[in-house]
Amino acid sequence: MNNYEKNYESLRLWLADLELNASASYERLGLDPPRDSQLHIELLRRQYAIDTTGVWDLGGDGHEDINCRSVLIYYVTQGGACEPAYRFQQLHGFAQGLLHDSSTFARSSAAQLGDSYASVESFTQAMTALGATPVPAGRAQGGADQTWRLLVLPKIPFEFRYYHADEEFPSTINIFIDKNALTFLPFETLAVLTGCIRKELEHRSVLCRGEL
Repeated sequence: MNNYEKNYESLRLWLADLELNASASYERLGLDPPRDSQLHIELLRRQYAIDTTGVWDLGGDGHEDINCRSVLIYYVTQGGACEPAYRFQQLHGFAQGLLHDSSTFARSSAAQLGDSYASVESFTQAMTALGATPVPAGRAQGGADQTWRLLVLPKIPFEFRYYHADEEFPSTINIFIDKNALTFLPFETLAVLTGCIRKELEHRSVLCRGEL
């Protein structure tokens, strides 16, 4: 059992007190009422069922990641109650000193993702497969060549901004998170979720290149 699996097993105990049939347990999180004593939720194109004993991966075409199950435990047990702001900032904007040199890390990650999506066509294909919605060109932020929004969790939208390569800089992809996200996940878990998204985008880039 690796450390990620051990973390999930320890978090799984939190679900024992989850009141599945109480409307406050699912309505505030944008979830449907439970079916067969389980909450059902999609995360990065995989379906999950959540009950008082664990988070069950029901499959899908997304990359399988144990950390997604841990994130879902936080979401259903720790999440607050508000609506998305639809105003976005990068992960380091939430850090409040918790990450050393976090903006440098963000730039490095953006460049790494950009290397995986050298063409806008491949990025469009990946975003479409994930169920993201394109932001009209006139509303795109920060001078991005393309902007997409994805409701990663029912109350936590993300925004992805794609910048074409030019003579000086390679393609980059910046990931932005709704400013109300900390209402639903603590910073460390939000960072884990962002890591899950990066892994999924890397997985999609391999699919786009036909290497799987």
